[in-house]
Amino acid sequence: MNKRIFFILLLTAFVNGNLYAQKSFFDFGLRDTLYIKDFEKQYNIQFSTWYNRFSFFIDPPFFSNNSNKLKLTPNLKPQLGISLGLKYFSISFSVAAPLQLPGREKYGQTNYFDFTASYYKGYIGLETYFSNYEGLYETSTQTGLKLRSNAGLFVVGLNGYYTINHKKYSFRSCLKNQELQYKSAGSPVLMAAIGLKSVNADTPLVEGTFRNPATFKAFKNSFGLGVLHFSLRPGYAYNFSIKKGIYFVAPAIFAGAGYSRVFIIKNNQEVQVNSMDFDLHTKVAFGYNHHKYYWNIYGVYDVTLNRILPNTNTSFNNFFLGFNVGYRFKNLISKFKWL
Repeated sequence: MNKRIFFILLLTAFVNGNLYAQKSFFDFGLRDTLYIKDFEKQYNIQFSTWYNRFSFFIDPPFFSNNSNKLKLTPNLKPQLGISLGLKYFSISFSVAAPLQLPGREKYGQTNYFDFTASYYKGYIGLETYFSNYEGLYETSTQTGLKLRSNAGLFVVGLNGYYTINHKKYSFRSCLKNQELQYKSAGSPVLMAAIGLKSVNADTPLVEGTFRNPATFKAFKNSFGLGVLHFSLRPGYAYNFSIKKGIYFVAPAIFAGAGYSRVFIIKNNQEVQVNSMDFDLHTKVAFGYNHHKYYWNIYGVYDVTLNRILPNTNTSFNNFFLGFNVGYRFKNLISKFKWL
């Protein structure tokens, strides 16, 4: 009992000490106000439209010593989305735009759902995402183009960012327009990524033969593949602030490597392979800030390459381009200061 009381008192002292040392537990990563300023209205509602091009490769070009390749791609409509910016948090959903795509008979149509959420404050940034695509088309050097209406892609993950020069550079400014980057500045940033990416089908992924016998053997009679990955991607980000942040251009690039556990589904059995993954992640945004509203154009390119065998690779490639317009407002739920 005495030990319990001792630990309770120790924990209470620790918590109280931290509360006195900071205004709030969430007040970390204070800023240089000559570079970064808060908007008077710290909440926003945003409407978006974007285009997403996501592909899965077996033996992608430039990385495999093999003239064969297989590519599975969803046939996506442009998306319409809405997001709510809650000071440091944001959350968004998207649906397909009510458009009829040309070439539907040739490429099919993909049903999909996207969800993202993020938290940025000080030196910490977190992004979580979930995407599900059902209905793909295949292009390969063996079979040409064909529909894979029962194939699907699934992605879920979390990205974390540690910004070294957080007092002068703000991810929250250029990605979410939730504060103002008043002067130009940049920073080294360490990115950590963890997630699961998978592809599945009701017929074998690889049909016919590959010139690389190892590739054909690895994926013969395989009906799906999943990659559970963790990687570290050091990088650099910069925000070019124009006219005291009214206009901005903000590029960032990250490159690194990590560990993956690859799951190949063969005849209802799972074959597991340890793999290195090699990663590239780039972002760019440019736009306009006003104390009542804002707009921006935002692009992302992310690629993960996994080496299954010395000359056999798989890759997930994601290209994203969007346009956002938002309106700022002042209050939401005043009693929750951390929002």
